[in-house]
Amino acid sequence: MIKDSMPYLFFDRNCSDALAFYEKVLGAKVNEKHAYSTMGFPVPDADKDLVAHSSFTFANKTFLAADFFAMGADSKLAKGNNVSIFLEVEGLDAFEKLCQAFEKGGAQTLMPPFDSPWGSKYTKLVDPFGMIFELNCQLS
Repeated sequence: MIKDSMPYLFFDRNCSDALAFYEKVLGAKVNEKHAYSTMGFPVPDADKDLVAHSSFTFANKTFLAADFFAMGADSKLAKGNNVSIFLEVEGLDAFEKLCQAFEKGGAQTLMPPFDSPWGSKYTKLVDPFGMIFELNCQLS
């Protein structure tokens, strides 16, 4: 069962600036903000203070945001991959079934399921139409 869905916005090394802008212009409230260095990701020193994950709320809706981090030589921020659909899935069985349904439907796995440093089972996929989905299931 899908518990919730949120848009996930990706920025080109200026997520902190974007969050400050949304606070000022939209009256958004930043709920959390974590640097790559605090999340256990192996990143170059120049990237350690970039935003690995954040959430903000305005108009009674939560949005997620981060600085884009390339996952390989062909991975670049571009129109089309700067927004994903984040699905919070309730229960590991539902998570596995949803992963299988995406794969059977022709989705490609961008990041295989793994136990994340934030205490979830997580994966990232792209559907046959180019839309990126992030599936997350809290383990505790």
